Amino acid sequence: MANPFQNTTYFNLTASHDGIFLWSAENLLNPQEIQYMVDRTIEHGGQVSYKTNTDGTESAYELNITLFDALNNPHNPQHATDVRRFLASQAIMLSLAGVPGIYIHSLFGSRNCYSCFEHTGRARSLNREKFQLATLEARLSDPESLTSQVFSGYKQMLRARQEHSAFHPHGPQQVFSIGDRAFAVLRSSLNGDRIVLCLVNVTPENISADLTSITSVLGHHQKWTDIITQTSFETPGDQPKFSMEGYQILWLTPNDM
Repeated sequence: MANPFQNTTYFNLTASHDGIFLWSAENLLNPQEIQYMVDRTIEHGGQVSYKTNTDGTESAYELNITLFDALNNPHNPQHATDVRRFLASQAIMLSLAGVPGIYIHSLFGSRNCYSCFEHTGRARSLNREKFQLATLEARLSDPESLTSQVFSGYKQMLRARQEHSAFHPHGPQQVFSIGDRAFAVLRSSLNGDRIVLCLVNVTPENISADLTSITSVLGHHQKWTDIITQTSFETPGDQPKFSMEGYQILWLTPNDM
């Protein structure tokens, strides 16, 4: 994917203070998939905003819910899995070419603010909780809290992204199809001397990410390092496969580059 115009780049975001927009999904998702998102939002305690079409019908245009609760059912919390699932969603956004836009409530994994909604009567208030500094600091200082774990995971990815030249906003990217259980994109530095292979397991199950079909693009590297955790991996250069736990994120760079 190339930048749309010279000296420009993409602004990538998954959530904003207004909620999760559906307009941009109309040409990517079919009506049944969009309805699934609407139903899931309501099931997870959110609201849905509608627009009136020219023929008098209504269409959902905005999901009013925190992104964390859109992805994770607040009525059936599973702390460890919920954090991993949410960070996996953010890893995809952070790995794409362009500049990431991070809404503050995504940075801390905020839940729906029902008291805010009750106070204003506006659906967007669910995603607009005002932080109290002392409360936020207490959550961040507790390593077992959801807030602390999301923030810590986010910081790791941002630090790795900042330190690697392959994540330059104008750096090329190639998105690969390696099955429906993993997301894969290859990022390259502007002069092509550095690469990062970004892999995200988008399921809760353990998988084997088989990259054999794209070795002609990756090259025949055998030793890799995950730049987020500094974990080392070794695979046959002609049959690269990476075992991944549920919702695991790997940002891999070959050791010989």
